[in-house]
Amino acid sequence: MHRIFTKHSDDLIFCIYLTPGSSKNSINGVRYENANNISIKIAVHGKPIENQANIDLIKFISDIFDTPKSHIDIISGSKSRQKKLCLRKFSINDIPNKIQKILKSELDNLPKTLF
Repeated sequence: MHRIFTKHSDDLIFCIYLTPGSSKNSINGVRYENANNISIKIAVHGKPIENQANIDLIKFISDIFDTPKSHIDIISGSKSRQKKLCLRKFSINDIPNKIQKILKSELDNLPKTLF
């Protein structure tokens, strides 16, 4: 998990690769370019019109991480598919088991030469 999530003070930072306009909100695994650039692939129903995709992303993250929407910030990439999110006052130990299993499975299948 440490390759995706970064702890900063009391916050948790991670990257998202967003697919807007999906039929449903979902986590679709990981997207990797290299060991320093690994993102969680997330699809949301909202389209990138009037910030709707970002609104849906924050609501979805709030629901799956069981944290208030007010504790979630898009710290970079608000107009891009590649985004960096910050969950304020969130511990890496609080990442839901379901998400850990999805991401661990994906990471285990990556070519070992990437790391």
